[in-house]
Amino acid sequence: MRLLLWLFLWVFAACSHTAISPLSDPQGNLVVLEVPKARPGKEPDSKVLEKVFSDLAKPFETRAWPLQHFQEFDLSSDHAEVLVAGPMGDLETLSGRSFVGILPLVALRSNQSAESTENALRSVAAEIHRQALRSGLRSVRVDDLKEEKKPKA
Repeated sequence: MRLLLWLFLWVFAACSHTAISPLSDPQGNLVVLEVPKARPGKEPDSKVLEKVFSDLAKPFETRAWPLQHFQEFDLSSDHAEVLVAGPMGDLETLSGRSFVGILPLVALRSNQSAESTENALRSVAAEIHRQALRSGLRSVRVDDLKEEKKPKA
């Protein structure tokens, strides 16, 4: 987990404003994403993980994506970047179903104001959650996980 935090700090060190948040559903509940084809106790296939993160990044592949998330954004002078990463591990629901899940952390950096970046982060996180569902990923609320199996962010 420390490595992940250092990665975020290193990647975003040269930026004006950075906002980081765990992924949540539209109701504001923290969620984990189930890794497809992964079995608890075994390392998930790297190609599957690559596809998961590639699918989550699809809405941000165009140069114009910031126009949808920032109120005022000039493509010629402003910049913004999104990073999605997070811890992964074996999880278990309250009903006893075990799976491998990722607790996605969404980071947004931009040269916009701190308030604008925070507001855009909420929009970006909502877009990532919608993209996860469109990609066929299962979203599980953290509140629906057994206490001893909840991910530690």
